[in-house]
Amino acid sequence: MSKIIIKTPATSANLGTGFDFVGLALNRYNEIQIEALNDGKALIEEFGFDNVGDNLVRKCFEDTIKKYSILNKHYIITLLKNDIPVARGLGSSASAIVSGVCGANYFLDKKINEEELIDIMVSYEGHPDNILPCYFGGLVSSIKDEKLYYFKHEVNDELRFFVLIPKYKVRTEEARKILPKSYSLEDVVFNSSRVMLMSKAFKDADIELIKKVTDDRVHEPYRKTLIKEFDIIEKAIKGTNAKLNISGSGPTMLLISKDDIAINLIKELNLDLDIYNLKVSNGCIIKE
Repeated sequence: MSKIIIKTPATSANLGTGFDFVGLALNRYNEIQIEALNDGKALIEEFGFDNVGDNLVRKCFEDTIKKYSILNKHYIITLLKNDIPVARGLGSSASAIVSGVCGANYFLDKKINEEELIDIMVSYEGHPDNILPCYFGGLVSSIKDEKLYYFKHEVNDELRFFVLIPKYKVRTEEARKILPKSYSLEDVVFNSSRVMLMSKAFKDADIELIKKVTDDRVHEPYRKTLIKEFDIIEKAIKGTNAKLNISGSGPTMLLISKDDIAINLIKELNLDLDIYNLKVSNGCIIKE
């Protein structure tokens, strides 16, 4: 018998102007245990999941095993810790995909090289903005063309990250449907000029520059209509050293700051939110 525990972080995608190609890993985790038994059985069992028989961890694990080998062992997949809420914009599906594919690769004696491993994981999600930071950790930007290109950026330790999680869900499909089919040249230039300085802003912990580089015109003006607290919070923190963005497709919001002034103002609003003070995560960890 062999057993591993896979720990995968939450991720906050987009950060305003990095729509569909920037993501940040944060230290809130799901943990999955996978056991391989040599008991003569060839099957996969799962425990602790709400959707037993139809969960993404199992699907990615089973698909990957069968693609590169045959299912010839008895695998037990157990959800040990579930701290990334579903349909809240914190990369729960990326966490499941990375857990399943990386878990399978471990039991395949790591025969899949890293480039191919990443391609497999991205193929399930369709875009890499959550997958790459979940796997590598940190702040990652990417271009997906015939080949996937990516870069991990430095994030200054002085920056503080607060996630503000409403009690309701926003499905990615709903958040995409609300976006316009076309944009003005002015809005495209506005976004593209800002995202070029994102790396410098996060490396230098320059809040004023962060406010500029995460100021988006492509998705947030439309998606914030699905998040009833967004405008209230944005108004309350105006003038502080902090920036509010939608995390992924929402409804979670990401507050970036260097002090407690903005988050204390938010707490005084008494909104129905779960609030967590998080740090940058180093990505997926497999413990034997």
